[in-house]
Amino acid sequence: MDIKQLPIKEVKCEHSGQYHAYGDSWTVWNIILEDGAKVSEEDILEYCFAELSKHRVQSKKEWSEHYGDAGSYFAGYYELIPTSTGYTYKKCSPYTD
Repeated sequence: MDIKQLPIKEVKCEHSGQYHAYGDSWTVWNIILEDGAKVSEEDILEYCFAELSKHRVQSKKEWSEHYGDAGSYFAGYYELIPTSTGYTYKKCSPYTD
């Protein structure tokens, strides 16, 4: 599906930054779909990579599988969580000093 045709009602950035000093940086978006709309996780991820994070990011599962690899670690990861109104997309960038 073309991401410009997705039945997205609203996208809200709920958080951007660190939750505490020396912590990882998080960006959290709430993606609210039109009432009754069904969209696959793959289509939502394509939208998130293209429009929100502006690049592809590995999943938290992939990130944890390559935990000892510095390149993978510092690349960060995403989480996509289904909600009653759509999805929550979270992107984590690990803390660097």
